[in-house]
Amino acid sequence: MTSQMRLKKAQVRLENYIKKKKIENESFQIILSSPCFEFWKLIHFDCYRKCFVNYDECEKELTKQIKQKYEKTETHLDKYQFYKTHKAQQSQAVSNSKAIRETIKRDLCDYSFTEIDILIEALHGLCDKK
Repeated sequence: MTSQMRLKKAQVRLENYIKKKKIENESFQIILSSPCFEFWKLIHFDCYRKCFVNYDECEKELTKQIKQKYEKTETHLDKYQFYKTHKAQQSQAVSNSKAIRETIKRDLCDYSFTEIDILIEALHGLCDKK
């Protein structure tokens, strides 16, 4: 299944859920990452234009990038503190995310993608208003 197909399937499921629960779509926005959240972490290092099939593939690449075993455990996350360690690369990750989605849209290719940059920019916008 291509990234475009996965995205469409997720959108249809979300629309059905909203109708079923009678939730106003304007009250929230779904942020997608395919295949997993860890792809967001990966694009802090490089603009990956490829398809990671699953979490395990992302985990393996992330382990290479951070030069230690990546684990999705509270202990590892507390110890490694990705945000503090890679905060300086956040703007690059935002740019990489946008570039990857644009490539997918333009070339109709099956790459992994994330929309976490949309959330990051929204949060920055809230901070700027204060």
